Amino acid sequence: MTGTGRRVWRARGTGLLATVAAVLMMAACSSSTSKGHASATTSTPPVSGGSATAALQVAITSWDPATSRNVIPYGQWLLAVFGQLVQVSPQGQVIPELAQSVSSTDQVHWTLVLKPNLKFSDGTPFDAAAVQSNWQRYQDPTVAPQIVSFSSQIASMQVVDPTTLTFTLKAPNSQFPRYLMDTGMGMIGSPTAIAHEGPSWSQKPVGAGPFVLTSWTPGGDAQLTRNDSYWDAPRPYLRNLTLRGVVDEQQMTNVLVSGGAAIGQIGTPCQCITTLKQDGFQVQGRVDSGGQGFVFNVSKAPFDDVRVRQAFALALDFNQINQAIAEGTAAMATTLYPTDSPYYDPGVPTPCCNLAKAQSLIDAYEAQHGPIKATMLVPNALTQA
Repeated sequence: MTGTGRRVWRARGTGLLATVAAVLMMAACSSSTSKGHASATTSTPPVSGGSATAALQVAITSWDPATSRNVIPYGQWLLAVFGQLVQVSPQGQVIPELAQSVSSTDQVHWTLVLKPNLKFSDGTPFDAAAVQSNWQRYQDPTVAPQIVSFSSQIASMQVVDPTTLTFTLKAPNSQFPRYLMDTGMGMIGSPTAIAHEGPSWSQKPVGAGPFVLTSWTPGGDAQLTRNDSYWDAPRPYLRNLTLRGVVDEQQMTNVLVSGGAAIGQIGTPCQCITTLKQDGFQVQGRVDSGGQGFVFNVSKAPFDDVRVRQAFALALDFNQINQAIAEGTAAMATTLYPTDSPYYDPGVPTPCCNLAKAQSLIDAYEAQHGPIKATMLVPNALTQA
């Protein structure tokens, strides 16, 4: 079952579309729906002002990218305050946001160039030294448990000038720029505010994103207002934004249909999407590579034997899983990559649904090693961030 998601929105207040589509950047792993009050293709110029409520499928418990769970795909609330150094286009290309470029000739020695004259919302400079300070913080496993596996790949950094930071990796990694979107490393906070707030930093964030957090109760609504010093003026057009955690898909549907939120995100395919369409919403979304899966401990029996791993894969009934988890609405993976991926190869299908073959592999293993015994750990739904 491939990764997918839904964003649902309905226009309330002026300038909502430009804010949501171009500023709040909730496109990661998402789709959206509107109910005919406005269109993303409207030719009407956006007007500054207005308020909106966005419903996210998480309960926000921290505003620190170093400690927040689920930075991607459910960490869009952080983008409202921090923005990010780069984005990744639907075609898979790294494109700049706060950064002007991230380049390397050998995949080991890299140069990050920032847009000029950037400032955090507290008025302090968003410069190369600020990026270095944040990345050094992210390299501390006691501070940034969610990010350290990525940030620790950096061996050294040097500030060349206010907009230029060079850094060297411990080993070649051509995909490193993508970490600046997908892991939280691309979210940079004001070093002045981090030092001043200390342990309170996770509740009083200061970034260079389109909005400024004005009030928030952990697990409750967050109130944000437009960052008037945002680099991409006149965006954001929206003046006030409320972020509301709505974890359950059915509750999300009810909130949207009742008008309790102007935009919402549904991360798991479900019949609720049909309900929203029937109510007049337009759904925007995309299917991404990846999805749900098992992680085997291959360091010990029984999963150190490839036959057992193959048997587990062949014993899965994708259609049954689709019905049980997504009410039959999920896009089913038949190959490792989707058909529109440059890596798509129809000659490498996903193994599926062959109980006879799975049983024969298990029988062969047990004939040599005896009965299989294994423990499966299943995490609870990720409902907090």
